[in-house]
Amino acid sequence: MRSAIKNDLRLIEAQLSQIIKIYEINYCVITLTQYNAAIVTHMVQILATSKHISLETALASLSGESNMQRFLTDLCTPAELRALRERWLVAQILNEGKASYRDINAQTGVSTTTIGRVARFLKDEPHQGYRIVLDRTPETTD
Repeated sequence: MRSAIKNDLRLIEAQLSQIIKIYEINYCVITLTQYNAAIVTHMVQILATSKHISLETALASLSGESNMQRFLTDLCTPAELRALRERWLVAQILNEGKASYRDINAQTGVSTTTIGRVARFLKDEPHQGYRIVLDRTPETTD
């Protein structure tokens, strides 16, 4: 089954290479998005029918800050890690309720768009992922 999946991926990559050569950049962006969606769908199917574990399960299995840091360093690019750290810092500052978006932007350099997105997920979205962790995090004194 794995060799069939690898062959499918090679075929998709070959087709994508041909498409990139034929179409202009605008069309390539759309094709790449569709290609990524197909790959993600394919990966989900693999996870559902194999011994591989999901990212969520892998993260939940880690114990300790050091192990988490090592895993995230391997998993993410430096820019991705920076973005995650920025969002987490913004969530903590917003949770304190003492700073405006502009104050947070001045303090952290994070865009007001990102700050607004974090605020929306912190308060309005049903996932409440930030809230779960913030409620488990001990408050520090200044």
